[in-house]
Amino acid sequence: MYTAYIITLPEQLSLAADVAASIKKTGSKIAASIFEATTPDTIEKHVSGVTSIKNYKWNWPETPSETGYDLSSGLYKPYYSAVDQRRVEACFVSHLRLWHRCANFHKPMIILEADALFTACLEYNAFDYNPYDILGLNDPRGATRRAAMFHSKVSKAPGYYPPPSVNLPNEPRSPQGIAGNSAYYITPRGATKMLALVNEYGGWPNDALMCKELLNTSIGVVYPYYTRVQGTRSTTTG
Repeated sequence: MYTAYIITLPEQLSLAADVAASIKKTGSKIAASIFEATTPDTIEKHVSGVTSIKNYKWNWPETPSETGYDLSSGLYKPYYSAVDQRRVEACFVSHLRLWHRCANFHKPMIILEADALFTACLEYNAFDYNPYDILGLNDPRGATRRAAMFHSKVSKAPGYYPPPSVNLPNEPRSPQGIAGNSAYYITPRGATKMLALVNEYGGWPNDALMCKELLNTSIGVVYPYYTRVQGTRSTTTG
């Protein structure tokens, strides 16, 4: 069976139970467990446990005036509107800890947030011939910006696809990746690459750092989709 972790805050236990119920309902071959989410109060403690990261620094705009191009990556970094910017960082650190675990355990895993629901059966070994180290499982509709455009580009036939471009020609070169980052499969090699990006660029929102501009051919999406978001209020930006 695939190993999966559901990143969960204390107030999200009922949502996580819904995730587990959807795995059972679809007959997916997944052994899922709750993973304690990082909070603003536990960021420093949790980062210190990720021994593969050296000189960690959160490196994303925290005010609108900081929005702009990142010289080291060449990517445009927009300000993420949130009630508490530390929640954005805490969400990233939750994923960072699981990348560290995946790389050290040398075993692929599925990383889920508590707003994900399985809608189709995921068979064991389903990804044996998947060409990507990181694979988005989410239906983009309701999970990401320009979801209809995203969906139209990857839903033509069953298979694996690179993340589609949804930026318009006149828009800055901002990171583009999988849909919402609340459900993805990751290999130890993919996790090692994510840790290397953190060491190189610092901490970014996980859906920004996990992008095709930095990962090239290591990241993709699958169609038909295996998950969708529940449509609950975000604990990161809400």
